[in-house]
Amino acid sequence: ARLTLVSGIGFAQSERGAIEGIVVDASGAPIPNLHVIIFESIRGDVTDPSGYYLIENIPPGKIVVQFDHISFKPKKIDAVEIRASQTVRMDTVRLQSRVLELDGIVVTATRTDRRIIDVAQQMNIVTGMRLRERHAKTTAEGLCEEPGIFVQKTEHGGGSAIIRGLSANQILILVDGIRLNNSLYRLGNHPYLTTIDVSTIRQMEIVRGPTSVLYGSDALGGTINAITRTPSITGSGWDVDYRLQTRYASADGEKKAHGDIAVQRRGLGIQAGFTFIDFDDLRRGRKSRHPELEKSTNGIYQSPTGFHAYHFDAKVRVDPKPGHRIILAGQLTRRIDVPRYDKYENNGYDLWLYTPQDRRLAYLVYEHHPSISFISSVRITLSGHVQEEGRQIRKSPGETLTREFDRVGTIGLSLQLHSILKNHLFTYGWDSYFDDVSSHRWTRAPGASETLAERGRYPDGSRYTSMGLFLQDEIRQGDRWTFIPGIRWSMFRSRFALPADPGASIPSRSFAPDFHAFTGNLGVIFKPEEKWSVNLNLGQAFRAPNLSDMAKFGESKGNIYEIPNSALKPEKMISIDAGVKMNLDRLSGSFSLYYSHIVDLISSADDLWNGSDEIAVGGEHFKIKSKQNIGRAILRGLEISIQYQLDERWSVSGNFTSTFGQNTTLDEPMAKLPPAFGLVGLRRNTQAFDIETSIRFAAMQARLASDDLDDPRIPPGGTPGWWIWNIRSRIRLSRGVSLRAALENILDINYREHASGINGPGRNLILSLDIGE
Repeated sequence: ARLTLVSGIGFAQSERGAIEGIVVDASGAPIPNLHVIIFESIRGDVTDPSGYYLIENIPPGKIVVQFDHISFKPKKIDAVEIRASQTVRMDTVRLQSRVLELDGIVVTATRTDRRIIDVAQQMNIVTGMRLRERHAKTTAEGLCEEPGIFVQKTEHGGGSAIIRGLSANQILILVDGIRLNNSLYRLGNHPYLTTIDVSTIRQMEIVRGPTSVLYGSDALGGTINAITRTPSITGSGWDVDYRLQTRYASADGEKKAHGDIAVQRRGLGIQAGFTFIDFDDLRRGRKSRHPELEKSTNGIYQSPTGFHAYHFDAKVRVDPKPGHRIILAGQLTRRIDVPRYDKYENNGYDLWLYTPQDRRLAYLVYEHHPSISFISSVRITLSGHVQEEGRQIRKSPGETLTREFDRVGTIGLSLQLHSILKNHLFTYGWDSYFDDVSSHRWTRAPGASETLAERGRYPDGSRYTSMGLFLQDEIRQGDRWTFIPGIRWSMFRSRFALPADPGASIPSRSFAPDFHAFTGNLGVIFKPEEKWSVNLNLGQAFRAPNLSDMAKFGESKGNIYEIPNSALKPEKMISIDAGVKMNLDRLSGSFSLYYSHIVDLISSADDLWNGSDEIAVGGEHFKIKSKQNIGRAILRGLEISIQYQLDERWSVSGNFTSTFGQNTTLDEPMAKLPPAFGLVGLRRNTQAFDIETSIRFAAMQARLASDDLDDPRIPPGGTPGWWIWNIRSRIRLSRGVSLRAALENILDINYREHASGINGPGRNLILSLDIGE
């Protein structure tokens, strides 16, 4: 039976056709990274650096081809006739540029290619080009100007996104659709988003709001998917593309060098890249009306904050025959001697370093578009992810040095399928991830040898498994209505042991908590016309306690020491949001309101260890806390983004976000809630020269939770409001060669993002040379 089926598929595919062509801008220059899709289907391609695209395995008949790029006006070509066993060569498509950035093709919200206006959730797209325009040092910093996304930094190497009042392991991070969150992702803000090399990214997609049906646990506040560059498959012969980038920034002495190369031909593409970055200590702004922000350890220099890092990535794409694609990819990030600055400024540490901070990811993807009536696409992904994080901690030069090392190895396997039946598009499949954890702690007193401690920060040898089945249906009712119901079953299994503590008369214990959940969602899209949509979402989210929540035994923020709590229950959320999206010729924007109710909220709260609310470690006394289900909470907010194109060259833009959160059980604000924040900007685009200026701002945040009061990163009374003025420009020296310059925080304001452990950069001159972009 299997041989007959395979033979039948091969015969059917020989009866299908293909289209190919070139897309250029108004001057005739090719447009890379442009989405070419067959309208109302899931087949498409992304143009290579020469503007070439190829879509294969298309059933015979007439189709509509759509061309979409965030920087160009979209275009449709109707009635393209596909004939069996033939490739249609399309005429060269010429697109007109546009400045508006609220359109584009996204995949994260639905696991299929869709325009933002055709997605029920509120979303952000940040292209690789936009990241370069913003001179983003990290992926996290590249998001800080986006509506609905607030970025916190504990140290210069950090960067944690806060979306709809939720952060850290309540936000899901993906790379090319593969889950990066593992069982040690902590509830406190973390730097793991910044371990994704910003130079490799083709597009970042951020879904604001729950996506637990498609992606499982952790996707409460939102989902961030970093989509990396993939080598193209050119029409014929061999083709070589390369990119080089160098950058210098004055505020932190940043020195960056990046290079990548891609070799490709029809059916085969290979690319590899390398990045090296070196940072000195970060200089804060000189001008301030807030003495509480002037605690830098070395005058205006925040020392130590400097570190260096390197990244390597490689990807191979093989299209062995029409309808089949294989992608093999690998990524390596290594960050060395990253100081946790808040420990130096607030707690007077002699040494507190993250070293190393390593992340390694390898994955194999197989995609197939079979000619079976009930299955239109298949995607199988096998991944291996290793995260390693070490710490070196010493209070003063003559005291004991503590060294910690944690490692999580994750194997992932997922299957995703699509079926198109009349007016239904079904997306369904399963995913599973298996964590293997090792954790150790060593101490070394002055003049003595290193000693292995009884326990590490986490239980050594722990296991954590997550698995889920999902089904989502996209139902089109005419041209105006789309309904998107979905459901997911999730299962989590953890196995860990806590060692004996003779001092507390606590014996060794083993734990095996399991969690199960059903989650559902319903999205509704109403389009009164093609360029407008009204959206409504009702969704559930679910976050199972991970090992960091249940079993951590170690230092936390400020003078806090966290102890295990194996009795945690999952936190659950119900959320509703409504919004409007528009994509007119000159005006583009979105408006959304949301309300979320959380049950069994997990947060840090006071606890006892051996009957005491304090613990002595290395001569220091710490306050005891643990993760606990502290009750119910609500979140509500407003997100606005708008852009208006004054003419072909000038545009204005702005965004504003306001979030309110309240723990109704404790009758106090939610912890680490961001203040109201936003941006206003003016931009001019020409063929040879771009310039933009913007003002980014945040209001004061004085609504503090009891946990915030224990956080020395937050000044007494709250974090002051601030605003900074930036100017950026790009000069195109020749085709493929650009010189970028920026002057950020022009007025040299001293400011701090709320809940951050470090102040923002002072006046900052940035110069960058890009070749082959």
